[in-house]
Amino acid sequence: MEPILVREWDNEAFHRRVLELESNGYVARCETYSVTAEQSPETGYVIHVYCVEMRARLPDEISAKFLQHSDNLDSGVADAKHLELATSRRRIRTSLEGF
Repeated sequence: MEPILVREWDNEAFHRRVLELESNGYVARCETYSVTAEQSPETGYVIHVYCVEMRARLPDEISAKFLQHSDNLDSGVADAKHLELATSRRRIRTSLEGF
């Protein structure tokens, strides 16, 4: 896949397009991100133009992203179990205070 240059006057349209490309296997080249002030040809006002180059995600980046996502899921499960254990201990401590 060839690199794609995303260039938009509207920041919402810019971010929508970037997210769409990311969901289709592209990754943003962060070093190419820029916001510049330019004169709008339609209104004559100076507004910001958002620009970034997107390139196809490499196979090793896809597997790394998957592993990172699964690690986050594992830590989320561990955090939930830790919270459940702490809550159970607190309940036990509270119930024993009456004895």
